[in-house]
Amino acid sequence: MGGENLKMIAIARQYGAAAKFSGSGGAIVGLLLDESKKAKLAETFQTSGFVFIDLIPNPPGSSDDLDHYSSHDSNDDETGTTL
Repeated sequence: MGGENLKMIAIARQYGAAAKFSGSGGAIVGLLLDESKKAKLAETFQTSGFVFIDLIPNPPGSSDDLDHYSSHDSNDDETGTTL
């Protein structure tokens, strides 16, 4: 593991987040349960030269379930699939 990857893990853990390598070789995935620390965590990542993305999972069975994205309209034009 490179030093930058280890630094990302250390930053996440500094704020109490669980973190692990994503397998892509340049990113981590973390879980922060204390919302009050999120802004400071994001700021620390960004000032350290990393990108922070807040991912919000979509619960199974919701109206935006993955099945919705796998359906295609037969009248799609060349501009893309209508979702």
